[in-house]
Amino acid sequence: LSYMSLVGLEDVSGMGHIVNGGVSIPSRIGVFTTSAQFFSSPFDGVYGTTFGQLNFSFAKDLYRNLWFGAGLGFQYGDDWGLGLDLGIIHLVGDLAFLKDFRWALAVRDIGWGYYPNEDELSMPPNFTPAVGAGFKLVKSDAFALSFFPDLSFPKVQNLRFSVGLEAAIYDFLFFDASYGFDVRDSADGVARPLPVSFGASVKIKPGRGITETDPDESEV
Repeated sequence: LSYMSLVGLEDVSGMGHIVNGGVSIPSRIGVFTTSAQFFSSPFDGVYGTTFGQLNFSFAKDLYRNLWFGAGLGFQYGDDWGLGLDLGIIHLVGDLAFLKDFRWALAVRDIGWGYYPNEDELSMPPNFTPAVGAGFKLVKSDAFALSFFPDLSFPKVQNLRFSVGLEAAIYDFLFFDASYGFDVRDSADGVARPLPVSFGASVKIKPGRGITETDPDESEV
């Protein structure tokens, strides 16, 4: 569960709100996940002033280090959208100085895109091939520093690059930062002046202390 406030700067006034929530349920046949997002803002934005999204997904290990996943997402606001996501994750393990290296391939939002503005691409763009990776630069029980680069091709008509950084303290307290670059937005002169975001979160494990670890526990 997370919450983010949007505050107007300079000539823009007002405040918006973003709420995210989700739950994962492991089972013998795989992992089922559901999540929801709600966005409300007085600012003009790509999703309109009010936007909601509901997601359902399923992940299954095909082999010990290879996972397959599929998800279905529904968006509703000024328009509506329905899309299917398909992807795989390969858990490589330690690769030279990169700890817990993994990479993924996906095709996102196969279906009908959400079009708040008919003159622009759907949001999110339907049919988006993507490739990404993740690894830890520092790994210990007390502290871990993870890096997540991602490259996507929205509607095969654009190029987006993003990179995330996560600092974890005792696998309990997390600080995140990310940077994104959009070729189309940059060419059109509408790119965000500061395409950087920050966040913080806490992981709660019922019945366990923050310094306890489980050798059989893994996170995908």
